Amino acid sequence: MITNQEDNMKYVLLYHGQAAENDQQRAAGMQAMASWYRQLGTALADGGAPFTGATRTVSSNGAEDGGLGPAPTGYSILEAGSLAEATEIAKGCPLLRSGRKAVLYETFKAM
Repeated sequence: MITNQEDNMKYVLLYHGQAAENDQQRAAGMQAMASWYRQLGTALADGGAPFTGATRTVSSNGAEDGGLGPAPTGYSILEAGSLAEATEIAKGCPLLRSGRKAVLYETFKAM
């Protein structure tokens, strides 16, 4: 999957859609994600976490409860050689099988 890790970029994968409705669905989803993470090996930079739903928008004028637009339900960070490669990796995410979607954001090395 990954050829030369020094040349790789990191990609934030934000999950969107209906979160698990009960403990049984949540446990099954977490188990499926853990299995996918093991398959990814070094392509998984950070497994991330589900979001609780508590949000706050912060600006120079202060802060207010709530987010901007549809709230993501969690995130992971992938490592890949290109956006196309990260896209192929992301397509294997088990959460997508239940109709959820994910958005990939490419990062750049700031330092």
